[in-house]
Amino acid sequence: MNEIRATLFKIIDLGEDMIKKFESRKNSIGRKYLLRTGFSAIIFIVYMLINFIYIVGVINEHKKIQKELDKLDEHLSDLYISVINQETGQRGFILTNNHDFLQPYHEGKVVFRGQEKQLNHYLDIYPQFSEHIQDTIKKGEYWTNNYGEPQIQMSKLGEKPSEDSLKKGKIAFDTFRESYQITHQFVEKKKINLENAFYNKLILMFSLTSLFSVLVLLFIWYRMFIEFRSIITPIILLSHCVKDYTQNIFSTKPPLYKAKDELGDLISNIETMRLELEMNMDYMEKKAYTDGLTGVFNRRYFDKILHNEWERQRRLANKISIILFDIDYFKKFNDKYGHVAGDDCLKKVAEKMQELFHHSSDVPVRYGGEEFAILLLEQEEEKVLYKAEQLRKEIEYLNIPHEDSNVSNWITISVGIATVIPNEHLEIKSFINRADKALYKSKLSGRNQVNSSTY
Repeated sequence: MNEIRATLFKIIDLGEDMIKKFESRKNSIGRKYLLRTGFSAIIFIVYMLINFIYIVGVINEHKKIQKELDKLDEHLSDLYISVINQETGQRGFILTNNHDFLQPYHEGKVVFRGQEKQLNHYLDIYPQFSEHIQDTIKKGEYWTNNYGEPQIQMSKLGEKPSEDSLKKGKIAFDTFRESYQITHQFVEKKKINLENAFYNKLILMFSLTSLFSVLVLLFIWYRMFIEFRSIITPIILLSHCVKDYTQNIFSTKPPLYKAKDELGDLISNIETMRLELEMNMDYMEKKAYTDGLTGVFNRRYFDKILHNEWERQRRLANKISIILFDIDYFKKFNDKYGHVAGDDCLKKVAEKMQELFHHSSDVPVRYGGEEFAILLLEQEEEKVLYKAEQLRKEIEYLNIPHEDSNVSNWITISVGIATVIPNEHLEIKSFINRADKALYKSKLSGRNQVNSSTY
């Protein structure tokens, strides 16, 4: 147990060394996750910056278009006002013949020409307005050329424009005004549609950005969860493994972990420690259950295996047998030949016993002193009796001299057998006592023989 404790302390020391080396390793777990988290954060920030720049660009582009449409509408309004000024000056001159009214008329003509050029500039940029703008300009020119200017010239010559001419002029002017209203409404409608499209686009962009941000954050969280679980799961399994090792259960292997980091090194070293512990425990267990002199199982192992097999055979309703034997007059053998020879004799008897009872259903042990026992599983009494008799003969055929024996000139054994089908009414102790009584009977009957007792 001291060796196991020392090995466990090695594992603890190894863990402490891993912690100390955490910062110095390039492939450390902390460094790896710090880099991954930082990289994810940078990607997300870059995405948000690009998205922000794009949205600012969209807003600026919208402002630019909106500004141009406002200028277009402003030029259109100036064109309309210029014709209004012309009509006002023309009408005032006709009614009063006062040349002061001609100033707004002429200024209106100049403004009209200037705004006409400006509006023609927008026809290439906004071809969808071309038909309406050209119609307004043409109708303004039509009124000026056919009614405004001719009626002024007639008034200058002292002639009064006819009622029919004035009426037609008014109709032409109203037609211009109506054309302007249609064009103005068309531009306003375009501005409203553009504004709505812009806000819808912004809402869509913000919605997609929010959705994408949520998805990215969920993905980052999911990846971190997977990575975190890939570390926590082996740690939990490793904890269970270490717990099993403290209970001398070394068949539990550490979890698989392919990453080359501190945890991977720890798992690899714990696996090495597990193998060492298992080897040490096997050695200690074997040592604890093995007779130091003969190399066969000892009484401690016999008691353990008998208890386990007794319960198992009871459930299966199978037979279980025991052969007890000891060396006849072994004390006299030691007195005559010495304890060294006695030990050698015990070894040879144990070797022969192991040679004859080597199957998995046979468990040969040194029961104590010069006494041996063999546990036999699921075998008929006749077969057990035959094996016991064969053992008795083979021991005698070893031809180990024993001049002080009262039975033979060679080493012999006395054997007792008991066979039973375990049940709840029988106890292991009574089973062994029965075999012991059979052995005692062999001794009383002259030794070097086999006797059996059956339940």
